[in-house]
This record gives sequence, structure tokens and C-alpha cells, in this order.
Amino acid sequence: MRNFIKLDGTCENCDPHQITNDDKHSCIEMECPENHHTTVEAGCQECKPYFKPAEDKRSCHSENCDDREKLLDSGICELCPIY
Repeated sequence: MRNFIKLDGTCENCDPHQITNDDKHSCIEMECPENHHTTVEAGCQECKPYFKPAEDKRSCHSENCDDREKLLDSGICELCPIY
């Protein structure tokens, strides 16, 4: 459900990426499992390999690793071992 009840008794839609709080009088950000992001419809979607959720958890992105790092399938850069 993505509608909430305003103080005047009317209904209003929650913003994108939000769901109705348990009290039905406010909206909250959708909570998703690790390595998932929220969709506009307030669902969860897993990030593709080599991507991770953005800081706001509303999209996925890939880090830009430098020449001494490798990109892991979790979307995180890891320092390469010294040879």
C-alpha cells in the first residue's frame, strides 16, 4: 500500500521509493536486503554483479577502481596483492 491518511482524513500517495508506515498516517523509506536497491514503486531489486547499492539505496552503481585495485562482483574495489 502506498497511500497514507492525512490529518484532515484525505488520502495522499507516498513519494517514490516509500511505503506506508504501520500507522497509515505517514510514509517511510522501503528497507531492502543487502545488495538490493529500492524501486520507484517501493519494491526491492537486486544489483547486477559488479554493482552495489548507491548511498541512498535508490539505484546501483559500480565503483571506479584505480590501477592497483580490482573490482569484485559485490561492486567493491579491492587492493591487489603486492608482487
